[in-house]
Amino acid sequence: MLQILINYATLIAFLTISVDLMFQISRIHKRKSSLDISIKGTLVRLFGAAIFTLKFFIIKDFYLILGQLLFMGILMVYIISVLYYSKNNQGLQK
Repeated sequence: MLQILINYATLIAFLTISVDLMFQISRIHKRKSSLDISIKGTLVRLFGAAIFTLKFFIIKDFYLILGQLLFMGILMVYIISVLYYSKNNQGLQK
């Protein structure tokens, strides 16, 4: 019973972490700009998330893998948004 609660709490934790990224994605698309977002910092976040994903696959914990894959999916949408709008805004930086 406790393990089931911990598993669901883990998924909820991944969802709450992902909510911040969803707000950022929404903000980027509304403003059509990613000038104030560090692309390097975003790529470092992706690298760290990839390491966690590998670790969770190694330990074969279904709930950690599921939560991390959800987070990675949202992170990829975030990175694509940042890169897309950074290319569009390069002319505005001059």
